[in-house]
Amino acid sequence: MKKILILSLMLMLGSVSFAMADDTTGGAWVIQLNGDTGFATGNLAKNVNQGWGGEGSIGYRFPSNILLAVESGFDTYSAKNGTFNAQWNMVPLIAKIQSCFGTGMVKPYLFVGGGLAFNSSTASAFGVSGTTTETDFLGEAGLGFDFAVAENVALFVQGKVEMDTTSKNYSSDVPTVLIPINAGFKFALN
Repeated sequence: MKKILILSLMLMLGSVSFAMADDTTGGAWVIQLNGDTGFATGNLAKNVNQGWGGEGSIGYRFPSNILLAVESGFDTYSAKNGTFNAQWNMVPLIAKIQSCFGTGMVKPYLFVGGGLAFNSSTASAFGVSGTTTETDFLGEAGLGFDFAVAENVALFVQGKVEMDTTSKNYSSDVPTVLIPINAGFKFALN
């Protein structure tokens, strides 16, 4: 229930948006920085706590309100309990396309992306530790809202679904599905 309340609050905060440039002007380079909290699904959700991390991206927003960007970051999920001290980490490297709607203060957007997930998991007990690493395909899709805080600066909130095609060696769920909620800032560089 607590997770649903947090998700609802984050989505409600995103009900206002920004206008970095209207549709009649030229495009702009955009830098995006955010923090996130993530929720695992399936069997992994039984084993790990809510995750935390952050991401950054750089992209170009065309006058038609289409944004093409490259994004990376870091997310980590720790084990809930047990004799093992374990952590699951992911470093994404994603190319994505985003489409913004509207010209007013509220600008919702949809996005999809694909790329690589550099996964690692570590576990230790009684002074003995082990690490597993693998690189997998990562796909994502989501919905977000932008709202202006200053000229060429926006606060955004977005939710997405990530599908990490991990192997059975890394996670008992194939693919591993994560649901991150992001909040951060976008800066247009004119």
